[in-house]
Amino acid sequence: MTEHTLKVLLVDDDEIDRLLVQRSLRQAQPAVSVTEAEDAKTSVELLQDRRFDCVLLDFSLGDAWGLEVLKEYKKHDLNDTPVVMLTGLEDENLAMECLKQGAQDYLIKSEVNARMLLRSIRYAMERKKSAKLAEAVEAELAAEKEKNLILARLRHEARTTPLNAITGFADLMRLVAKKNSVEKQEMFTDEIISAG
Repeated sequence: MTEHTLKVLLVDDDEIDRLLVQRSLRQAQPAVSVTEAEDAKTSVELLQDRRFDCVLLDFSLGDAWGLEVLKEYKKHDLNDTPVVMLTGLEDENLAMECLKQGAQDYLIKSEVNARMLLRSIRYAMERKKSAKLAEAVEAELAAEKEKNLILARLRHEARTTPLNAITGFADLMRLVAKKNSVEKQEMFTDEIISAG
């Protein structure tokens, strides 16, 4: 079974860094098709126009920081595409913040090679797929809970509302029966009321 070509959006304002990533991915299997964006605005436009398997996002762009770009993706509802944050900084707190804001992985540029990039792209794609599946299961459970609540209310209403009408009319019939001294009718209405 042949794998399809991975479509990656590389967002980096540094031409040399873009060339290094391109060179690293050139020999990758499966093949990787890289589309470049030099700034956050262009990356948003590209994500709105095309579908990518992954975004490789530089943390420090000329027009924005990576965390701002992640927020921009969310604002434009573009957070379906997994994001791998690339940075020159080795900072665990920054890495954790990137993951909290929606990135699926975090790589230090000086340590990047073809194998690591490809592994990170695949990992990001799998994490995003798992997150979507978890969201779908959660939504399904919430819908099931809501459905059960509605059915319980309907069952309750179906039981009580018609019975209230029946017993209410039986009370009226009993009053009329007492007033007219019809014992059998009074007895039948008493049975209706007690059964209700």
